[in-house]
Amino acid sequence: MKKLLLTSGTALLLLAACGQSHEHDGQHTKKESHEHKGTQAHKETHKHHEDKKHHEEKAHQKFKKKDKQEAEKSQGHKDKQAQSEQAAALSQLSEDQRLALAFYAKTNQKHILTKNEVLTGFYTANAPAGKMNYIINHLILKQELTVSNAPEGMKFYSLYPGVEDAASIIGVSDSKIYIGGTQTTIVDYNDLLKNGEEVNIKDLYDKYKNHRAWPELTTKVTQAKQEPDTDSAATLPTTMAHMRSQIHQIIQDFEGHPIDNQYLWDNVSFDDPKHPDVWTMKYRNQDGELLGSYSPAKDGQIVKYDQNGNEVARKHVKVKDEVNE
Repeated sequence: MKKLLLTSGTALLLLAACGQSHEHDGQHTKKESHEHKGTQAHKETHKHHEDKKHHEEKAHQKFKKKDKQEAEKSQGHKDKQAQSEQAAALSQLSEDQRLALAFYAKTNQKHILTKNEVLTGFYTANAPAGKMNYIINHLILKQELTVSNAPEGMKFYSLYPGVEDAASIIGVSDSKIYIGGTQTTIVDYNDLLKNGEEVNIKDLYDKYKNHRAWPELTTKVTQAKQEPDTDSAATLPTTMAHMRSQIHQIIQDFEGHPIDNQYLWDNVSFDDPKHPDVWTMKYRNQDGELLGSYSPAKDGQIVKYDQNGNEVARKHVKVKDEVNE
């Protein structure tokens, strides 16, 4: 009887343990299932977020590419329009404007006067004794005969005064400028190229079209074509040296300090050479652009003008010696 009870108790204990085990396993399985579902949901949420992010980035890149294409298209249209306007502007340049650009050219060898020399009236040239300083009395351009093998439509001018032993020559067409020199009669363009250089007008125009001295140089070119006497092109710097010295002194007294050497100072000029008491002295920046000028007024005062010819100041300056030769 005891044996039967013991056996029954053992069986009950085993059944209870088994039930607890199944219950625990069930709870564990439910927990794992719940965790699995949570992980899966997290993965799906993350994937959805990444997909959305990728889609947005793709859309952004698409719009960005479209904007870039539209910007490039717009810029291309602007560039094309600018090129068209530039071509039109170049085609409208007068011969004198193109000739004036020749003085801006940077050549390997100095064949002609520089822009600053033309503007100020002072220049340096080669002479048998070496380099000498001179004054431009009259700038002269004398047209030469047609030269064989030259670019189509190119006209040639001898420029006076010259700066070397050879004669200074400028050739000008619609698109090119020739700058050089020759010691013989001009016959063939290929011979000219041996002592000269070609420059594209477009390159000069692009760089100097806004330079303030270009119109002034153009006016000088126009006047140079009208000068007949090549013998009066240059003169020595001693000419009117005393007058220049007196005028510089007047300007110094006007300003209250010495002449400023940071500026380029022109040679003195006269509206009427018969009346040397009516003079003009201009000053420029180092690039040759006009900054202002001084001139006497009818009442005897000295007047200072800005680059546009507007009066800046005036005062009476006591002249120590009469301004004449």
